[in-house]
Amino acid sequence: MILIVHHWDVDGICSAALIARELIQEGIEWKNCSPTIGKFILNERIKKKIQKAERVIFVDLNMPHVIKGLLKPALFIDHHIQNPIREKDITYINPIAEGRSPDEFPSATWVISDWLSKWNLWSVLGAIGDKGGAVFHTPAGQKIREIISRSDLTESEIFQLVSMINSSQILMDQKGVEDAVSALLHFTPIELLGNDKWIRNLEVIEKEIEKVFMSINPEDELVEIEFRSQYNIISRIARLAVWKLGFNGIIAVNKDFWGEAQLYFRINPDLVKRVDVHGLIRKLVDKNFNAGGKEDVMGVVCPPERIDEVRSMVKDAFYEK
Repeated sequence: MILIVHHWDVDGICSAALIARELIQEGIEWKNCSPTIGKFILNERIKKKIQKAERVIFVDLNMPHVIKGLLKPALFIDHHIQNPIREKDITYINPIAEGRSPDEFPSATWVISDWLSKWNLWSVLGAIGDKGGAVFHTPAGQKIREIISRSDLTESEIFQLVSMINSSQILMDQKGVEDAVSALLHFTPIELLGNDKWIRNLEVIEKEIEKVFMSINPEDELVEIEFRSQYNIISRIARLAVWKLGFNGIIAVNKDFWGEAQLYFRINPDLVKRVDVHGLIRKLVDKNFNAGGKEDVMGVVCPPERIDEVRSMVKDAFYEK
């Protein structure tokens, strides 16, 4: 049996579906699972599943450290900024770590599709899930539009489906995240748009987000939002602030996410040459923070007492000339 361990967001779910489809076509037994939502660690549940698997495939997980001590063959596919993995019995696929432009590979689905030379709507859903509408202005944009034009969905429906697939992780529904992979494999995109559970999820999420956005000061160049929520809404809030409301940058802080603090930092893609998010991530990691991200976004989960230290470093990075 091959175990697919994937990220909990749209890109991770669609990436797992792409891999699972290949395994199904080859008649290979597979299972999938995801780390605890919001935590980039492997809990005991997943470790036990890994022990039972013949091989493990990690997709869209910015956790290269999990390879250490794995002691079994593995495939690691990603598109995040990280040092390349050079381990025995590990096949490592990450064009970004090998020097390619993040704009060429906006998502893990895009990396997988390029590797397999097979593209479908899942490739697009993952890319839009990670990049939003900005993905149309990347080198992958034209191909994305071509795939959408051949699908049965409008562009608006594509964005709606991205939000629906993403809803389980926002509501901290671990089983829902893992079940979503099978849903993609067994239902058409049009059928998925009628998924009652996902529709109800979105209604709950919108109400929670509305409460958070009431505290925004729209005159700030770098918007700061603080809130307390047991839902994993922080990335959605940051994306809405930058992608929809047009802010240059946002620091979103969830001060009590199941006993820990979350900080999410996102900037307008036009600022990537001014704000060194890569350098910020390296500095945070050097200080033993669990940080990761890409050229325009960075996330941290840490003890509440250290969140102001992270916030200060983010501000220094944003305002540095």
